[in-house]
Amino acid sequence: MWATQLAARTADVDNAQTRYDETKWLRDIAKDQAQRIQAFIHVTGCGYNKHELLRNEDRYWEFGLHLDNRSVYDVCLFGLSGSISLPSRELVGELKWVPPMRVLTQGNVGSFTFQQKLTRDDVISVLNMDPLEILKFSGLEVTVKGVGQFESVVASQRLQTGHLLLTNSELLKAYPKLDIQINTAVYDWIISLGTKAQFNLSNPCYVTLFLDITNRRHPAIKVETFKLIVSVKGTDHLAFADSGNQVHPHRYITDEGSEAVGHQSIPNLNHAIPLVCRQDMPISGALQFVFKGLDFGHFLDDLDALDGAQFTLLIIDEDGERHPQNGVLAGRDKAASLFNGG
Repeated sequence: MWATQLAARTADVDNAQTRYDETKWLRDIAKDQAQRIQAFIHVTGCGYNKHELLRNEDRYWEFGLHLDNRSVYDVCLFGLSGSISLPSRELVGELKWVPPMRVLTQGNVGSFTFQQKLTRDDVISVLNMDPLEILKFSGLEVTVKGVGQFESVVASQRLQTGHLLLTNSELLKAYPKLDIQINTAVYDWIISLGTKAQFNLSNPCYVTLFLDITNRRHPAIKVETFKLIVSVKGTDHLAFADSGNQVHPHRYITDEGSEAVGHQSIPNLNHAIPLVCRQDMPISGALQFVFKGLDFGHFLDDLDALDGAQFTLLIIDEDGERHPQNGVLAGRDKAASLFNGG
């Protein structure tokens, strides 16, 4: 009797060994995945979630990290450190998962949110990015490990995030720049008029902008600086806005050699600094810029050389955020029509 039972037991062991040997390939796969889990958890993308950039305190942004678990194990995202890179700086503020529970079961995909705290300077760097500039996540360190029955089996590993790139265009839609409408952009030279006026080839060029500015954000924007960059024959020329109560489109040198202005005048947006722009309350006025590097003597052969010249008006607020607007200078014949009767 016992001999029969022993034989049966032996047969069972042999069958079990056979089945065990037949599944060796599967166990080898599982072992390999446990040791190299980062090769089987793919980070497939990243996108913006919630963000609060304009608060006085507790500024942050959140990102959704998209993962695909191609392993045979349930895993948990637990490690989060490192930095996110802007073109101008590394953002090293505190990182944390939101919410804390972040398990990705075998064979499934999932999206997991993490938050980064931002300083005031971080926010300005973000808002000053071009919409098509890239955020890079190569410095972000995300680690996974086994969870539940696999916790002691799967070794913790860092996931690959170096391929993640994100433009700033979607984010900036939530934080619109100042709406700058340039109605007219004209130029001329401060030239000498009258029979006794001394002709001076060094008289500078001046540019006058007639514009409306509207803040589309809820918080007020306080403007401190107006700069104009004009491109002439491949060279950029920079000037800051003149101060004063009024802008006078017509400026000239009198017979007595002093500078004078015509009767036409427009409120100067660079008069009271900072210029406080409140939500959806347009501010109208003018700005004037004198370019001493574009003096009259350089354009004797072509006084209309600046017709169609491209320019960028750069408005800078008290936080250092830049609000740009591009434009083209009108022809001098259009400028002259503004000065008629001036």
